[in-house]
Amino acid sequence: MVLGDRTYQHLPPRPPQVHQAVYRCDPKEVVQFTTEFAWLRTLLQVSGVPTESLAAAAIRDVYNLRDLDRDWLVQAGRTVSVLLKDDYDRLRMILSQIHP
Repeated sequence: MVLGDRTYQHLPPRPPQVHQAVYRCDPKEVVQFTTEFAWLRTLLQVSGVPTESLAAAAIRDVYNLRDLDRDWLVQAGRTVSVLLKDDYDRLRMILSQIHP
């Protein structure tokens, strides 16, 4: 959610309306948004979808948008490992799908 010049990495108070327009983010916006890693926690808490594959795909896509920034990729992996410290199987599945 963006308010003014600040980006917040949390869900809005209510979901979008059924026919509300959705737009693809500009790559620069994605790079800015993914500077912090709070979005990973939200993504991993989604239910009803294969969150491990979704998280791995998102990390791969952002890694490419960030021109293969290895430091960012390592930090993303560390963040996922902290978030899933009690769920080794999910962690292993995500890390196995990230190919630098």
